[in-house]
Amino acid sequence: MAPPSTRALVCMQPAVRQSPLALLMLKGFSKDIKLPKSVYTGYIKDYEGATLMGCELDERISYTAFSHVIRKQKE
Repeated sequence: MAPPSTRALVCMQPAVRQSPLALLMLKGFSKDIKLPKSVYTGYIKDYEGATLMGCELDERISYTAFSHVIRKQKE
């Protein structure tokens, strides 16, 4: 098997170097929690040094069937 190209390695490095918070932000998570604190207090443990992040979900999307729907669209 041939070694990966230099270009592929350069493209992968920024993702490896980013912090976990930055990666979550790229996936749509935000530190700006829109849910009232009273809704999740007591359900989510607050750890020292941890950053609570949230992601709004679209109620029109069935996330449990998402991969199946995408696969069907590609056919």
